[in-house]
Amino acid sequence: MASIYWLTQNKKEVTQILLSKTANIDRMTTSTVLRTLQAKEYVTRAEHPGKLLSLKDFKQHQKTS
Repeated sequence: MASIYWLTQNKKEVTQILLSKTANIDRMTTSTVLRTLQAKEYVTRAEHPGKLLSLKDFKQHQKTS
């Protein structure tokens, strides 16, 4: 999540491949982690173009958990 946060602060679009390279984690592991974070509603994912990723509002998530 820290890598997603850093990338969103420094890039306009965060892709799964960019996240994988930035975090130095293989693409399959990145995909698995992102599916888990998405299921827990910590991140949202969008289809291409760019396969965008974003963190959900943490305060909003705390209220619903």
